[in-house]
Amino acid sequence: MLGSPGSPGSLGSGRMKVASITRFHAGDCHSHPARRSRPVPRNQRVPVSDRQWIMSFTAEEVAFIQSQRLVRVATTSSDGQPDVVPTGFEFDGTHFYIGGFDTTNTRRTRNVRSGNNKVAFVLDDLASTDPWTPRFLRVYGTAELVERDGQPILKITPVTSWSFNLAGIALDDARSSGLRRTVH
Repeated sequence: MLGSPGSPGSLGSGRMKVASITRFHAGDCHSHPARRSRPVPRNQRVPVSDRQWIMSFTAEEVAFIQSQRLVRVATTSSDGQPDVVPTGFEFDGTHFYIGGFDTTNTRRTRNVRSGNNKVAFVLDDLASTDPWTPRFLRVYGTAELVERDGQPILKITPVTSWSFNLAGIALDDARSSGLRRTVH
């Protein structure tokens, strides 16, 4: 079970309405030490086939994920039409969970149900507008539908991620550090 029972975003609590998932704050799922992400140095990573609870997000990336409330998730329909929508999310240290209002009838649910399980999403914000200071984490992953409180939600397993300027420094200075790319 993620989150504490009855709290906003506790997807598995059984005591909440499905609609309250959109009020979930990503940091709420980290109350239990076993659910926290533990960054693994590149030279100690295990093959994807052997990886169950190891995630390769850095501590800085996890802190950024916990600070965000919305994710912009993109799926693709069977005819190739992309669809992107902002929504609440939950992160358990390994997977991202995307729910929402009446998830049975969302395009993203229909897209994944029809076999289009490749997804992309971005978490982003502006640390400042003067000087211009954008920050983001972009993730490509695979989605599957799982049942929570009688509703289908997306369970996304990251495949590749890119982060930029999570320290929140001015763009002119941040450009020199470039993107951090991770294969999960």
